[in-house]
Amino acid sequence: MKETLKKLVELQKIDSEKLDLKYKRQEVLDGLVADRNEYESLERRVADEKQRQQEIRDEGQRLNREQAVLETRASELKKRLDIVRNTAESQAVGREIVANENKMQEHFEKVDRQNSDLEESLQKLAMLQSQFFAKRAELADKLPGIKETLAAMDKEIKKVDTKRKALCSGIPS
Repeated sequence: MKETLKKLVELQKIDSEKLDLKYKRQEVLDGLVADRNEYESLERRVADEKQRQQEIRDEGQRLNREQAVLETRASELKKRLDIVRNTAESQAVGREIVANENKMQEHFEKVDRQNSDLEESLQKLAMLQSQFFAKRAELADKLPGIKETLAAMDKEIKKVDTKRKALCSGIPS
């Protein structure tokens, strides 16, 4: 009976050892999943920032087309002003010129904001890409070690299972 109790105590130690190994293995896997999630998050943020830059560039093209229209309108108004024969007409054209100049001023402010947004986006993208590539390199360095660690832990678990089976065979049912 004493011998059986000793074997049962040893069996509990083996089960505890196996459980510890499984927890450690799961911690390694959880760390890998967390790293992968961080990598994927950075990848999405890089893609989002590239999309934002494209939108800013599209807005810049729209602003350039708008600027061409405003400049054409200014040129037309100046020509009209040269042709005008009376004061009332001259004042009306003058008001149109002032309104067009105001629109051009607003337009230039939009262009400045757009350029500022683009510069900010370029800096943010550079930072995100730097983080992304660093994380990718880190994962590439870690992965072989993680595979080795998991393989070693799996071997240990198999050894513990073998030890457990051998011990169980000597315990009466």
